[in-house]
Amino acid sequence: MLRNFTISQRIYILTTLITLSLFIIGSGLWWGIGHIADINVGKAQDSMLADQKEKLRMAVHSMAELLGQIVKDEPSEERQRELIRKAVAPVRFNDDGSGYYFVYDDAGGSVVHPQSPEFQGTNRLDDRDPAGKAYIRELLENSRTGGFVTYTFKKPDKGYGQKLAFAHPIPGTRYWVASGLDIEDINAKRAFISGQNDKVSRSISLAVTGALLVFYLLLILPFLRHMIRSVIEPLRRITQATRAIAAGNLDITVEVAGKDELSQLGTTFNDMTKNLAAARASLTAQQEQLEELVAQRTEELSDSLRQLEGANEQIVESIHYARTIQQAILPPSRVIAERLRDHMVIWLPKDIIAGDIYWFHAEEQGFLVAVVDCTGHGVPGGVMTMIAATTLGRVVNEIGPADPGRILGEMNRLVRHTLSQHMEETESNDGLDIGLCYVSPEGRLTFAGARLSLYIVSGSGLEAEAREIRGNRESIGYKTSRTGTVFANHDIDIAPDMRFYMTTDGLRDQVGGVKGIPFGKTRLLQLLQSLQDLPMAAQKEAILEAFAQYRGKQTQRDDVTMFGFRL
Repeated sequence: MLRNFTISQRIYILTTLITLSLFIIGSGLWWGIGHIADINVGKAQDSMLADQKEKLRMAVHSMAELLGQIVKDEPSEERQRELIRKAVAPVRFNDDGSGYYFVYDDAGGSVVHPQSPEFQGTNRLDDRDPAGKAYIRELLENSRTGGFVTYTFKKPDKGYGQKLAFAHPIPGTRYWVASGLDIEDINAKRAFISGQNDKVSRSISLAVTGALLVFYLLLILPFLRHMIRSVIEPLRRITQATRAIAAGNLDITVEVAGKDELSQLGTTFNDMTKNLAAARASLTAQQEQLEELVAQRTEELSDSLRQLEGANEQIVESIHYARTIQQAILPPSRVIAERLRDHMVIWLPKDIIAGDIYWFHAEEQGFLVAVVDCTGHGVPGGVMTMIAATTLGRVVNEIGPADPGRILGEMNRLVRHTLSQHMEETESNDGLDIGLCYVSPEGRLTFAGARLSLYIVSGSGLEAEAREIRGNRESIGYKTSRTGTVFANHDIDIAPDMRFYMTTDGLRDQVGGVKGIPFGKTRLLQLLQSLQDLPMAAQKEAILEAFAQYRGKQTQRDDVTMFGFRL
């Protein structure tokens, strides 16, 4: 479209566009500075809210721990309430002393409320805020694991406002403690910061706009005028010769006069005309050679790709077949089901082949179950699982299943000798961690472990309790594993409401969540405790869902294996 205009018209158009561009740049800077200020204010508000939430969570958690210590040796609930009231009622925090704690029991009864003493002794489980939210009930539900609740509250002589509260259970009691912060205080700080940013952004915008205007009037405009005078006339003389060259007449030459850029352009046109034919012929020859070379390289690459794909298919097929072999050494579900009326197995390899396995051996009445975590994962881990399963089966056949501690000691010796790791010159240093449970015909469970624990959950509902039986701190088969290590047996009398779990470290060590930290033992025990009343099949689904939600978009870091059962 611009070719419909003369050079002088284009230059005037350019001048107009530059003027508009400067105006747009100035306007954009004005808007951008203000927008950046708004973004920074929003980020500051988010940061303040996150900081306040963390402070609130730590404060309530600390108060819960303190109250738990205060009442832990007091069996009387009435005396516990008195101690809690004395400890909580005088406590105030925040600069204006508006912060306080309040305590309720697990039925929604108010134990102490310093701000509203008339609540003490009343049940407020179904009380609702002006927006209709049953906030006491939500705080009670969130207190079981520690959680936040937002609700509307009435300020003293200030109308209504929004409060963010955090609740946490008091250890060893049926009470929970909570506190809150006024969200509108953060909004007020945001408004103050926003006002200050507006003042600064307006000053910066005015200064930048003025500088652009001065730059345009003193430099850009005079330069454009001079450029118009120095370009139009020389271009007019060269136009006809340029048109002939553009039409393909390579015999024409341009008359050159002067030493400026337009004169250099005329000289370049003359040189181009002379060399164009030779360059065109040379280019054609090079193009033919290049096409031939590309065809040759393409064929070579196709052959290499086919070979690589074939090799890759063989490797993948071999790995899948190795997985089939590995799955064959796992105990069949029907064999386990014959002895355990309620059990569950989670087996999630990180790669096609796992470095974890589970193992089951049944006798006429008793049985032996194991969870094994070998060095590494993938193919190396898979090889170690074969060694582990073979060694475990051999030891059990030789000495019987009734002494898990002795079985682990024999496995330690045999694995070290199988891998020649009892000799100093051996470069490998591989081994395994294992948890081993034997259930006798008399209904007694014996556990021994090498860096793996047994988790026991007993009771039901809010009375459910989870505990850990730790194995030895030494692994099996490594060069550093001592041959004479005695692995301790732990005997447990089995109660009807007991649930037993063994797991490798893949679940606990999985990073995820908002902070990108490991799942952890504490979160695992809380999860198992909350699932106590469910059948094992339902527990399995709930554990897998919790694991997937916590992992989020993070990759699975290790193999995950868990075996749970009840008798």
